[in-house]
Amino acid sequence: MKFRSSYLFFLGMLIFLYFAFTLRMYLASQQAFETAEQAMKDGQVREALDEYQYAMRAYAPFLSTPRLAAQRLKAYAETQQQVGNHHQTLQALDRLRGGILSTRSLYMPFEDLLEDCNEKIAVIRAKEAFEIQQANQQVHPSFEDQLTHHRNLLKIIPGPTPLGSIWVSLSWIGWILFSVIAIFRSFDRELNIVDWRYLGIALVFCLNWLVALKFV
Repeated sequence: MKFRSSYLFFLGMLIFLYFAFTLRMYLASQQAFETAEQAMKDGQVREALDEYQYAMRAYAPFLSTPRLAAQRLKAYAETQQQVGNHHQTLQALDRLRGGILSTRSLYMPFEDLLEDCNEKIAVIRAKEAFEIQQANQQVHPSFEDQLTHHRNLLKIIPGPTPLGSIWVSLSWIGWILFSVIAIFRSFDRELNIVDWRYLGIALVFCLNWLVALKFV
């Protein structure tokens, strides 16, 4: 019975943490998205693009707002590209790429947008570099070489590997979970420590999380 009670408590805490995290991400993404929409209406494009990226980064499974923010950035970039405004196109694409890469952990939820985004950025930057060459009457490298160079640069994706993300995520979850359990199981009503086990486990997870943040 005691094992069953502990198991149900542990499971309940996991569910609570998941819903608390999802609610936090929902509120953050909604606020950023609404701010971006209003800023775009007011003509404050730079602020709008930044807020759309923030909305993407406030990601949790099953939330629709981060995906909608990504679509807004993609649509704005396409609109600016059609009118030949390469600077604004690049601004939007850079925010989109930043939002894509900053939301990956155990998986990359916007991976379907990354290849097209990288290609568009590479083309624009290669054109800019080639135009500077022509203005300086330089023949080499060719446009194709410039394009290949920028494509290769964009293939370099900094940040944690999936294994490193698992390490960071599980360490953080374990620290929070066992800290909460310790509050209920490690102290009596007079706040005297009656069981060091959960406190010790929480400390191990906390130290593990700090190490993971340092090296991942």
